[in-house]
Amino acid sequence: MNLKSMLLFVAATVAVLLAFRYGLRSVSQDPPRKPQPDPAEWATWKEERFEDLGFSIRHAPDYATAVGGPTAEKAGPFLTMKSEPRLAVMIPKTRFKGSNFIEGFVTVVAGDTTGGDEAACNLLARGGGGASPMLKREEYGRTSFATGGVSGQTGTTMTESLVYHAWYRGRCIELTATLISTNPRSVPKAKQFDRVLVWKLITDMVRTFKQLPAGR
Repeated sequence: MNLKSMLLFVAATVAVLLAFRYGLRSVSQDPPRKPQPDPAEWATWKEERFEDLGFSIRHAPDYATAVGGPTAEKAGPFLTMKSEPRLAVMIPKTRFKGSNFIEGFVTVVAGDTTGGDEAACNLLARGGGGASPMLKREEYGRTSFATGGVSGQTGTTMTESLVYHAWYRGRCIELTATLISTNPRSVPKAKQFDRVLVWKLITDMVRTFKQLPAGR
């Protein structure tokens, strides 16, 4: 076999192997996931209705709430327009007593259309760092949210937030899931809370977002 024939043979062999490998990968890929039904427990949760904004969210009955005021602003807001705090829903600290858990909560903020529009609603304000577009999108309650993350640390205290913006009925709605904790590196492993569980508890409140009938 001359050099040219050998090169052609090697190239053909590589092509077959790559095609075979790609084919196996394609066959083994999981099909797209279908939307999952709401957990049954959500039906027993307390509903917080925002009639003028046209939506509601739910939370476990033992979660504390604070309406408006500074408490509802503790995670932001992260809007690039004039906004109004509506509600803060907080997980009881006693659930993770003795751990490095400090706070976990969701805040609800409504943005005024004055000086803003749908494009502004897709931006995430980062304090003095300007604003950046939120390119990732998630859908809850038949409503599309632009999402983004913000985190920071002061001393050993970590603050992490997942921000959700939706342009809904001519206003920008902001839901922010926030977790405040002591840096795990500064506490023994035995005193570290289950972060996966806590993030699920917080973000489940966002997932309960439901549209109210128009005109309500």
